[in-house]
Amino acid sequence: MIVIGAGFQWNQPYSCTEWASTFGITYPMVDDDSQSIWNLFGEGYIPHNVIIDHTMTLRYSAIGFNQSAVVNTIETYLAEMSQDWDEDSIMNDDDNCPNVYNPDQLDTDGDGLGDVCDDDDDGDGCLDEDDANPLIASGDVDYDGIADDCDACDNLNVFVLGNVNGDVLDGEPLIDVFDVVELVTSMIGGTSLTECGMEAGDLTGDGEYTVLDIVSIVNLILGWAAGDMSGPSGFSTVTVSEGVEESLITVSADEEIGGLEFFIEGENVALSELHLNSTNSHLQIATASDDAGTRVLIYDLSGQSIEELEITVDNLQYARIKDVIIGSRRGSEISHAVTYSRNAASIGLPSNPTLHDNFPNPFNPVTTISFSIPYETTVNLEVYNHLGQLIETLVNYQFMSAGQYDFSWNASEQSSGVYFIRMQTPEKTSLKKAVLLK
Repeated sequence: MIVIGAGFQWNQPYSCTEWASTFGITYPMVDDDSQSIWNLFGEGYIPHNVIIDHTMTLRYSAIGFNQSAVVNTIETYLAEMSQDWDEDSIMNDDDNCPNVYNPDQLDTDGDGLGDVCDDDDDGDGCLDEDDANPLIASGDVDYDGIADDCDACDNLNVFVLGNVNGDVLDGEPLIDVFDVVELVTSMIGGTSLTECGMEAGDLTGDGEYTVLDIVSIVNLILGWAAGDMSGPSGFSTVTVSEGVEESLITVSADEEIGGLEFFIEGENVALSELHLNSTNSHLQIATASDDAGTRVLIYDLSGQSIEELEITVDNLQYARIKDVIIGSRRGSEISHAVTYSRNAASIGLPSNPTLHDNFPNPFNPVTTISFSIPYETTVNLEVYNHLGQLIETLVNYQFMSAGQYDFSWNASEQSSGVYFIRMQTPEKTSLKKAVLLK
């Protein structure tokens, strides 16, 4: 039963709002300033009680409040009212779809919901509108959780992980270099993958397409285990050295590298401007540029080991990279740290080790901490809170070449306040103040 009220601003003695608040009315009040509802039922003075049944038949209409008359009308109506809303001769309590006429009460999948109300009559997880056989449960030949009637991809016999283009040879899925080419092409903005190709190309299962997926496909081609994430993750260092006419990106790791990718911010770098050191000439490079910068993919198809990797970028004096992903030979991601330095010939260096003001300052939550050293020396760089407690060590007594270095400090886990950045070398100690405002 639904109870609502309707009224207009009569103001004698109460407005609608005052009436509701004075008498503690909790049901909804409909604004009837136009008196449309009053003209349908109104006579005499308020209150005027009206009862309408589910067929919109007027059952009761009277001025004043006769509680017993109202209750008797409702009880009489409930006793008379049919509980068969769809008029299929089956009472609502027993009807498996009480709102839709269904005298046969078919329930193919036995879920208690009649077929006329069931979007998946056969209970195979494939909606009737997409199901080739909506009353017969379909199998799942590739065990991917999608019923065959709705599954455009055969992930057991054709689009297995790695078979991005769906090639089959002698009835078996064929994973080869063309699958790598198709995946890389889509990653750099070329031809998009088909829906089935997208399923087969996401070997890491994270919904993204990165160099880790490329490495895993190469492993399959070479007969190695794809995506073997067992064992501890290695660690790698990425050093960006900026020079007068070019920048040098050096990558070294304590685990064999299978491939990597990164994004050069704000620069359109042509493929011809990227060069690898001679020991890594067997590697493949792919790039894609847009207004935001250039995505660079570097991967191996030969199965050879990747030694320390040096990437020279022509005509790039100021390089900033992000979205770095370094994949191990086994397909797992190697954690990394990125540092920056500038060639002493390209900038004027101070005569002594110097800690520069961090930027921005105040900051939230990331700031860049820069320092310059005019000669080779050992550097320790730390962050302390206002109580003198060590918060983070950015450089741990590392022997470094002459140049300017930039380090990012992310203080997202710290509270607002004043922090102190301390740089130590054998020659001097420097201190700067940083203010975190959240």
